[in-house]
Amino acid sequence: MIGLRSMEMALRTGPLAALLLSPLLTGCGDGDPNGNDTASHTGKSAAALSYDCTVTHETGYDQGVAFDIEVVTVAGFPVEIHTADALLTMMAAAENDGVYLTLNGAFRTYAEQEYFWNCYQCGCCNNGNPAAKPGWSNHQSGHAIDFDMSGSKGSWIFANAPSFGWSNAEGASVGENWHWDWWGGGSPNAYCTNALPIGYLDQADCDKVSGWAFDAEAGAGAIGAHVYFNGPAGSPSAHGVPLIASQNRDDLCGVVGSCNHGFAMNAPLSLLDGANHEVHAYAIDSTGGANPELSNSPRQLNCTGTLPAGVARWVTDPTSYAAWKFDAFQDSLPIAKTIVDAIPRSVDVPAAPVLVTDAGGKVYLVDGKVKRHVPNPTVMDVWRFDWNAIQAKTDAELAAFSDGPVVRNRPVLVGDSDGRVLLIDDEIAGAAGAGGAAGAGGSGGASSAGGSAGAKSGGAAGTKGGVAGKAGAAGIGGTPTNDGNGYASWNNSETGSCSLARAPVGSSGLAAIALVSAASLALRRRRRA
Repeated sequence: MIGLRSMEMALRTGPLAALLLSPLLTGCGDGDPNGNDTASHTGKSAAALSYDCTVTHETGYDQGVAFDIEVVTVAGFPVEIHTADALLTMMAAAENDGVYLTLNGAFRTYAEQEYFWNCYQCGCCNNGNPAAKPGWSNHQSGHAIDFDMSGSKGSWIFANAPSFGWSNAEGASVGENWHWDWWGGGSPNAYCTNALPIGYLDQADCDKVSGWAFDAEAGAGAIGAHVYFNGPAGSPSAHGVPLIASQNRDDLCGVVGSCNHGFAMNAPLSLLDGANHEVHAYAIDSTGGANPELSNSPRQLNCTGTLPAGVARWVTDPTSYAAWKFDAFQDSLPIAKTIVDAIPRSVDVPAAPVLVTDAGGKVYLVDGKVKRHVPNPTVMDVWRFDWNAIQAKTDAELAAFSDGPVVRNRPVLVGDSDGRVLLIDDEIAGAAGAGGAAGAGGSGGASSAGGSAGAKSGGAAGTKGGVAGKAGAAGIGGTPTNDGNGYASWNNSETGSCSLARAPVGSSGLAAIALVSAASLALRRRRRA
C-alpha cells in the first residue's frame, strides 16, 4: 500500500484529469464557514476529558527490548498514543454514565520503573507494591494504566472495561485491582491517532478554482474542502466557500483507492477586478480534527473579467434577489457603471425562479411565456436552483410555453448608475416590455415614468418584442428602494474600474441535453432532502 506522502507526490507530478465545475453547497459567508479550520488536534471528547495529542518520543521497553514509543498526554499522564485512544474512548463512555475516571499511573521511563522496582525489593517505599524489573513492565511498553478505583469508579471499571478491550489479569495476579492492560480491541475512537486528510490545490485562475482532498479514515467517502479568498482561514478579511470534494478524478483511483475526491468552483466574479487575491484551500477532517491547508496552497488569483454579450434585466427588489439566491461575492462582476448604462435593457427578472420538468426528465426554467432548458446538473447547482422545487408538468401544460434560450452557465450581475442590480442574460423573444420602436421604449431614465426618449440608449431600432413606449415605464424607469443593506448601493467607482471587452455572441458552450431521467431525478431529490 502506498503511503499518504507517496500518494501526494505521485499526484503532484503525474498527469491530472480535466475537472468539472463543482456545485456550491451553500451560500458563501465571510470568515470560517464551518467552525475552526485550523484546530490543533482531533477530539471526540465528553465534556470533562482532558488530553493533549501533541506527540513526544520516548524510549519504551517490551520484554527487555528498547524501542521508540510515541507518547501523548491524558489527564496529565503520559500515555502511549494508541492506548490513549482506547483510554479516552472508555473515559468518554464512563462520563456518559456520570462516572469520571481518573488515573494514578501510566507510561513509565526506565528511571521511573527502576525506582518502583527498588521500592518493591526493599519494601521501604511505594508500600512495597509489586513491580517488574526495569525493561519488563507493561507500563514501559505503554499498555498499562493504573486507575483510581475509589467510589463508583472501581465498580464501573470492572463492569465495563473488558468491553473496551481492557484486562485486569496481570494486576489481579499480584493483587492490584487498579492495574489494567490494553492490547487491542474495543473499537477505540481515533482521538490522537487520527491521520490528517491530504490534498492539492491544482488551479486558481480566471476560470475556476480546483483541487482534491482525501481522508484515509473516510475511505471512499467524500470530505469537505473549504476555499478562502483574500486571506487564510480565520483572517478577518477572508471570505470562505464550503465545497464537497466528490467529483470523479481518474488520476486518484489507483493511488488513494477511490476516485471521487475532486472539487472545483467558478472563480468568484467579484474578484475579477485586476487585483491580486490570495486563495487558500483546506481539507476538512472527517473525524472533526485538524483541517490542514492543502499542498500548493495558497495561490494567487489575478484576473480581469469579461462582460458577456446580452441584455440587462433588472432584479427589481431585495425579495426577488433573495428568491433567486443571488450572491454578490460569486455573481457580481465589477465593471464601470457607464459601460453597464449602455447595455440594452430587457424585461425584468421574474420575482422568483419557477422550475418544471417534462415526462422525459428535462428541467426547464419558466421565464415569462417561455421555457428555458437547464442543460445539466452543474448549471442547476451554480444557479443555486432548488432540486426539490421542480414541478412535474404534462406535455400539454408545457406546450403552452414557447422555447426560449438555454439557461446560461452562471448568473452574471452588474450595477448601473441608478443603483439597479441587473442580470446579464439572453433576450426573451416576445416578452412584454422587451424593447419597442426606435426611441419610444428605450429611455430607462431615473424617473418612474421612464425618462425622455433615448436618454439611456436602451431601445434602439429593431429591438424585438414589446409595445412601443412600454419598456421605459415597466422595466427600466424608477429607482429601487435601498433597504439599508447595500442592495441598491453597488458603489462601483468609475475610477479604477476595468474597461471590459464584450464577449462574442454565441452559445453557452453546453449542449441542450436532458438533465436526468424521471427516476434519477427522484433519486437526486431524495439525496438532497
